Amino acid sequence: MPNTLGRTRIVITNCTDALVRDTFENFEIAARFDIAPFATDLYALETVGINWITRGEVSSVDLFYSTDPLRASNSWVQINATGPYSDNIGNNLPATAYPWLVPNIKTSAMWLRIQDHAYAGVSSGRQTGPV
Repeated sequence: MPNTLGRTRIVITNCTDALVRDTFENFEIAARFDIAPFATDLYALETVGINWITRGEVSSVDLFYSTDPLRASNSWVQINATGPYSDNIGNNLPATAYPWLVPNIKTSAMWLRIQDHAYAGVSSGRQTGPV
């Protein structure tokens, strides 16, 4: 995936047959979020701050978590269900930490997703590694 914001094209080629290929083009990478990994265990019903730095023009975000190792699109639960979060969000600024009450769920891995509220439904929902 390109590490640059703006108009993008991706070309996919089969590793064993170079004639099998596809191109996805003319879409925008609108924002990138640098999410710091949690350095400690998370405990149910404990409030922790989710921190990130926003790259690109973003005015508000939605936050999600999933416990599904495949991170299927229907497995994401919105954390900020009362509305978009916009405290101190700006281009290349660290956002004010979002105070998250960790759900009362027993799991060995949990993934976080932060996405631009203006692009709801655009994210693939993929994030590498557990929190």
